[in-house]
Amino acid sequence: MESKTNLVIAIVFLCASTFFIGLQLSQPETIITYQEKQQPMLLVEFIRWGENIDDSSEVLLDYWISNYGNVEAKNVVVNCMIQDKDENIINEQSFKIGNVASNSYEWQQSKMKYYVKDYDNVYGNCKLESVDGDYINLLERLKELE
Repeated sequence: MESKTNLVIAIVFLCASTFFIGLQLSQPETIITYQEKQQPMLLVEFIRWGENIDDSSEVLLDYWISNYGNVEAKNVVVNCMIQDKDENIINEQSFKIGNVASNSYEWQQSKMKYYVKDYDNVYGNCKLESVDGDYINLLERLKELE
């Protein structure tokens, strides 16, 4: 008789334990979500520069603008410059590119007034100057990681 009582107690204990464990598992979990900040991620890649064959007082500067972010970049401004071999800026100009769609890239060509006398001592370059709102300049971010 005592073994039957122990068996009943064991079964009741097992059922009660299963019930309470089930209650614990059915409690809603607190889920921590990470909200990624949505912003444009831009990279300006300078390609080449040279004299405008239609007007020798101008140079043409070619570059790609890539937006790797999931948000459109608005009012993008690129700064192009002519520098000497010591990185002194000889001439520079800012160009309003406009908007660059999310996850896209654009090829740009900008004209700048400058007569090139000696290509051996000067070079052209373009870089991202500004964008409306928060954005990531990927070239600067890559330099930080070096």
